[in-house]
Amino acid sequence: MLTRALTDVTEALTAGGVQAVFDPRDLVTPGVLVQVRELEYSRMDNTTVDVVAELWLIATNSGPALDAQQLDQLAAQVRSVFPARTFETAVFTLGNHSPDNLPGLKTTIHLTIGD
Repeated sequence: MLTRALTDVTEALTAGGVQAVFDPRDLVTPGVLVQVRELEYSRMDNTTVDVVAELWLIATNSGPALDAQQLDQLAAQVRSVFPARTFETAVFTLGNHSPDNLPGLKTTIHLTIGD
C-alpha cells in the first residue's frame, strides 16, 4: 500500500498540473516531493488504508521574490487537487540539487485508498 499511496498522490498532483514526484532524485524545481508519513489499516477489510502524506513544495532558490512567487503558485496548484489548508515554511536540503538549502513549504494531506 505504500507504493500505491505514493503513486496515487503523485498522479493526482501531476494530473492537476503540478510537477510532483516521490523520489527526490527525480525532482525538478519548482516542484512537489511526496512523502507518506502514516498508513493506518483501520477497516476490517484489510484492503482499505487511511494515509497521511506530507507534500514538500520546493522552490529553485532563485531569490526571495521569485521563490515566493513559485511557492504561491505551487500552493494554489496543490489546493486545487487536495484540501490542504495549512502550509509551514521550511528549508530542504537535496544533495542532487544544491549544497544550499532550498526554500519551501510543507503541508499534510489525509486520504483513504482501497481496492
